[in-house]
Amino acid sequence: MSESVRDLLVRGIAAAKAKEKDEARFYLEWALRLDPDAQQCIEAWFWLSEISENPEEKRGYLEEVLARQPNYYPARRSLAILDGRLNPKDIIDPDRLAPPSTAEQPTEAKRFVCSRCGGQLTYSPDGKALICEHCDQVQPLVEGNANPKMAQSEKDFSLALATAKGHRRPVAMRSFTCQACGASFLLSPTTLSMTCPYCASVYVAQNAGFRELIPPDGLIPFVTNKEEAEKALKAWLVEHKLANWTSMVAANGLYLPVWKFTITCPLPWEFEEDQGGYLVTRYGTTLLSYDDILVVASHAFPGLWAHEVDNYPLDQLVAYQASYLADWPAETYQISLSEASLDARLKALERTKWKLAREFSKTIEDIKLDTAPLMVESFQLILLPVWFAHFRQEGKRQTILINGVTGNVRREALPREQRSLLSRLV
Repeated sequence: MSESVRDLLVRGIAAAKAKEKDEARFYLEWALRLDPDAQQCIEAWFWLSEISENPEEKRGYLEEVLARQPNYYPARRSLAILDGRLNPKDIIDPDRLAPPSTAEQPTEAKRFVCSRCGGQLTYSPDGKALICEHCDQVQPLVEGNANPKMAQSEKDFSLALATAKGHRRPVAMRSFTCQACGASFLLSPTTLSMTCPYCASVYVAQNAGFRELIPPDGLIPFVTNKEEAEKALKAWLVEHKLANWTSMVAANGLYLPVWKFTITCPLPWEFEEDQGGYLVTRYGTTLLSYDDILVVASHAFPGLWAHEVDNYPLDQLVAYQASYLADWPAETYQISLSEASLDARLKALERTKWKLAREFSKTIEDIKLDTAPLMVESFQLILLPVWFAHFRQEGKRQTILINGVTGNVRREALPREQRSLLSRLV
């Protein structure tokens, strides 16, 4: 029976692709009457939706597919097109991406000046206002005390991957002209904000000119100021008996980009268990529900940043506003959404293995997971604050990061012999 169903499906799908709708419907509906398995039902319903000209009928078929397999991306995209959430013209073949333009592109830049005296506005340490350096006028960033909601900015992962934005990295050159002194600048593809080197005017580059980029959804404002960061840094050096290190450079603050993923799905697992000398295979299903899978989107500070990124309090996220970057440099993502999603899946699987290992007193190597249902539901691009400093020891530059919220200090890994020496010193 299954071979007959498969043959009918092959004929029906071929007819659907050839736009022979009546023939396709005949074979696909016939296949559904022959007791097909779950996957065959999904294929038949999807292709019936593709040939259907009735919006309600099409929606019914697509909802049948997604009710049984939520991560069936073709059905999710078709439903998004039907709902008007995805333009068919924007869908691309990720294996045949057109090369982005490398021509210089003009970029609008927003300058932050005091409405009272025209002086430069700088970012307040509490992350809630811009302050004029001359007349001390305060301009709030967020109305009231409540932070804007971040949940509303979550984007559908499957729809993003259907377009070029999910696969692009910033590569084109950008330029803008300073409104204060008239100087023109080339802007790095990964730069969101900058200070004019001639007149010290602060700008935030607008992302609207880059159709292939995804703008930030939110950020966590700086809590630790420069003085506190350098104090934490010195205390850490003293604690680790490294205060004699030379050529210390003052701490610099910036925002670094991070992809934040939501992954929710039931995941089957199995492992073997010894019961009285017999190996018995245990089966089960665990529900993955993670809304805090973070993947670094910058090549800055490799290793250091990846280890520190999970230490940020995500409950302090606020909706992105350009004015938050008035006094801080920031980077756009250098790692594409599609690349980052692979790391997000691995992190979700590792978390789940550790969870099951603790529950059943097993090692994570003993547990096998069926990754077929694994699905990234949604994503956000966020900016996280960090302080960094460089110094030299024995002619080699070392880097330290300070968490811009918690003040936690993290130093890059030392070679084995230096780690051994450090353990004896400490």
